[in-house]
Amino acid sequence: MTGSQLPGDILSYVQQHTPNAEHVWHYFNDIRQIPRRTGNEAGIREYVERWALENRFASFKDETGNIVVNVPKDSGRGYSVCLQAHMDMVAAVDLGVIFDFAVDSIQLLLRGDYVTANGTSLGADNGMGIALAMAIATDPTIKHNGLELLFTVDEEGSCAGAKKLDLILKSRYLINLDSEDGHIIFNGCAGSIQLTGMLQAERSESYDHQFKMVVSGLEGGHSGANIHEESRGNAFYIGGKILEEIQGHFPLAVVGVRGAKTQVENAIPGYAEFTFSLGQDNELNAVGTPTILELTDKYKGLNVEINKEEGKFTAFSLEDSRNIVGLLTSAHSGVQEWITPGVLPQLSSNLGVVDTVEQGILIGVMSRSSIIKALEKRNSQLEELFRSYGFKPALIGPEDRMPPWDPAESELGNITMEVARTVFDNPTMESIHAGLEAGIILGKQPNMQAVSIGPKIRYPHGTKEDVSITSVGQNHEFLKKLVERL
Repeated sequence: MTGSQLPGDILSYVQQHTPNAEHVWHYFNDIRQIPRRTGNEAGIREYVERWALENRFASFKDETGNIVVNVPKDSGRGYSVCLQAHMDMVAAVDLGVIFDFAVDSIQLLLRGDYVTANGTSLGADNGMGIALAMAIATDPTIKHNGLELLFTVDEEGSCAGAKKLDLILKSRYLINLDSEDGHIIFNGCAGSIQLTGMLQAERSESYDHQFKMVVSGLEGGHSGANIHEESRGNAFYIGGKILEEIQGHFPLAVVGVRGAKTQVENAIPGYAEFTFSLGQDNELNAVGTPTILELTDKYKGLNVEINKEEGKFTAFSLEDSRNIVGLLTSAHSGVQEWITPGVLPQLSSNLGVVDTVEQGILIGVMSRSSIIKALEKRNSQLEELFRSYGFKPALIGPEDRMPPWDPAESELGNITMEVARTVFDNPTMESIHAGLEAGIILGKQPNMQAVSIGPKIRYPHGTKEDVSITSVGQNHEFLKKLVERL
């Protein structure tokens, strides 16, 4: 349907190891060539509409941009099933890579059993969910009682698509295809609140030099699924700790702080830039080195480079600079409370956005918890922390909140586990410390039951994102059997 074919080495590997899932990969190959960063879902929606028309499936769109495709039933037994995925993706680009997510196609690479992208995020989250749904819907060998394919917008932003969903769904069962753990079935997820704040300040102090510090090499990742993995590190927090040590020796004035080209609160930042000036005659020399060495031992892949630049620069005042550094190091990014220590968090925060804008410094934090009261308490603590450093918290609106999905035993859950045992060696059913649209949709469809599944995807929301070919094959078989059972 689109331009280039699936790369030959990937196609050969798929044909050799998971030939029954080849159809899935052809759809994903189409999808990866369509620009679809959050807020730019028009192209992928048009692709879905054309596909539905070509297959004589009825499709309907709401004002928000969500689309549902009705696939007629093939047998008279069971209940109809809704397969759900989101159309947008996190747009991440490696330093030095020239790539425009508004026009360019993602380039695929084969790495053993995994497919990854060349210097960008892959978009298997959640392009592979779309591809799986399409492959199931067009497989003439599958006997089902009618399918609804629901594709939403803005999941990686504020989940506006699911929150504003205005489409009629008739299915009893919802299968969300946005999970990333292969053999793990999810029946619950954490809720979240996004908090932003602004330090309104002018850069009015003049200097004849600046130091540019680049923090890079970190793995990044998903701020829910990966937040408990401390070795990943957070580039903003790490840079803040180094600046904090330098501040102990010199009058440090911040010129600017910014992250990668694309920043979102739900991604752990693996890259950040900090520019700052010192007193006129000061040189860094070895100041900051002890902290850098300590942090390098703690965080996998961390690289810190500091270079001096001569010229004319304007910086924030020393007081504003202390507030900026103070909040970078105090807006803790990581796990605060656990359900299962070292495995499943109960409460976490991620410092995901820091940017220098004309009005001052903008900062964004996402907190997650499966307990609403704990989430509200954490957000109140962060608001108070923001104010203590001179940052004004923005008002929290419905678009900034996502409700938790409370796990509960269900008929669908029991059937899903029965089918999973025929495909996977040791399937489990769990709750996840990340957001899933299933919880929002269930709030609008109280008679529905839901589970979430998906192939193994590593490092989502970052440029190391990859997906297992073997796992895609297993999940295709699993989904096929599950749809037929329902």
